[in-house]
Amino acid sequence: MWFIEGKNFQNWQSGGNSFLWLNGFAGCGKSVLCSIAIQHAMRQSCNNPADVGIAFFYFEFNDESKQCASGMLRALVLQLSEQHQECHTYLSQLHRTHQSSSPPNEVLLEYLQDMIRRFDQVYVFLDALDESARTKERETVLETVTTMRAWGIPDLHLLVTSRDELDIRRSLSLGSHQDISLRNDGVQSDLERYISDKLRTSPNLRRWERYHDQIKQALLKQAQGV
Repeated sequence: MWFIEGKNFQNWQSGGNSFLWLNGFAGCGKSVLCSIAIQHAMRQSCNNPADVGIAFFYFEFNDESKQCASGMLRALVLQLSEQHQECHTYLSQLHRTHQSSSPPNEVLLEYLQDMIRRFDQVYVFLDALDESARTKERETVLETVTTMRAWGIPDLHLLVTSRDELDIRRSLSLGSHQDISLRNDGVQSDLERYISDKLRTSPNLRRWERYHDQIKQALLKQAQGV
């Protein structure tokens, strides 16, 4: 809730051509927060009479098809095509034009841009940019994200997550209020609540009740945000 109800997320959700980057080390909860943001956007869209498009892509280091810009773009195009009749027509046209091979990234970007303009609002979520291989695909992925931001579409809201790595930070060229580090009091509070709940409710830990405070402090100190 500290994330969903926070000023940065609220500004991202309502602002024009908005961008937000969640960053932190492995295991700190970036993918969890990305999923929560997607669920929140879906719930909001159910109560919104406007045409709202939602699309997401999770990069994975152990799956080459989920490391490249082409895979990301094809996933976004497919998801949006299922949410708007005009976009479905675009997808059929794209299929007829490129029946024997996957469309090049430039074509996919063109179709994605046209699809986004069909909606009143579009929310795009890209998780774990850093899991795109740096030596093979990441540069193209980052260039693609930069291109999408440069469209300047007022109704496009783009949220990405990754580790805080130098090439990603340089490529994103962040402005104010676009960068959320997961080294913060909100994450620490989440950990403290979780540990307290487990200590209170786990039958196996009841016999250690007089040590609960000591256990909690030790775990919080060693967890380092994970």
